[in-house]
Amino acid sequence: MTKDEVSDDILEAIRKCDPNHPILKLKEHPNGILLRNSNSFQLMGYKNGKSILLPKSHMSIHYRGENNIYDTCIPSIYRNNPSDTQILIEKLKVLDFISITKTFPQVLFAEKDGLDVRYEALAQHYGLKTDIIDVTSDICVAAFFATHEYDIGTNRYLPKTSGYGVLRFRRGLFLFPDENTELIGAQPFLRPTLQHAFGLRMRKEDDLNTCSGKIVFKQNIFWNQKIEDVFRQNDVNLFPREIIANVADSIRLSNSVTQLSIDEYCASNGMCVNEIADIVLDAGHTVRNTPIFVLSDKVRDMLKKDVEENGHGINFTTRLEFIP
Repeated sequence: MTKDEVSDDILEAIRKCDPNHPILKLKEHPNGILLRNSNSFQLMGYKNGKSILLPKSHMSIHYRGENNIYDTCIPSIYRNNPSDTQILIEKLKVLDFISITKTFPQVLFAEKDGLDVRYEALAQHYGLKTDIIDVTSDICVAAFFATHEYDIGTNRYLPKTSGYGVLRFRRGLFLFPDENTELIGAQPFLRPTLQHAFGLRMRKEDDLNTCSGKIVFKQNIFWNQKIEDVFRQNDVNLFPREIIANVADSIRLSNSVTQLSIDEYCASNGMCVNEIADIVLDAGHTVRNTPIFVLSDKVRDMLKKDVEENGHGINFTTRLEFIP
């Protein structure tokens, strides 16, 4: 890679993908303000007979932001060369997440209303390991992840001050969706909705690095902070506080899986329940008969009331506008 192939900052990387994007006006007016204002999703019928809510301009090009240069781009469940046992346990954790998620009032409402709830994609977005890799139809969302890194001390993403980042892109990824594409869009929970989420299901041998465009840029704290400001205006960010995040954290950090997840896994894959349970126990995990997380009656009533008053709550979908 030559010096000329590396963009000077994240905005110059965006310029190579979308020369007319409104965020580029910051180069001429660095004191301007960027606001993410309300927009609407498109309601579309899906092949399974359910409905999906996708952001506008969702089919042409999709992006992924990475805050460093990596040799591969693979789903979280396959990173760091996991053993088959580790992969199994992560899949059981996802099943535990799904079984709890299905009891949430907003999910029950969405299912009753005919919305296609993408349960595994939700697990991925809330921090569990899956075979899905995240992409977005919003280049600014990708820019956020390309310019920020998670800080465990503050439990938030902070702008990077140095190094390099990568903005990946791929055209026509969802023009002809198949069983490997996740048309996520608006979901019963906020995170994937605000992130204009899509996903690509991949095999262990697949690598997005081999089939996507890649723009490398230099991290620049001034412009990275501008990206930060886009998502901090009025506390509208990509990681709103949600009970479902607590569910995912509890499952992710637990050294237990449930008997229900083992039963479901074995039923779907033609495996022996006792054999899978033994593998889990041999790996140092325990098997329990109760859910890892239980909603209190108070929280459940609060969520139910919110659904009754706001329905799907799609009023916080977004578009970017520039105010000089």
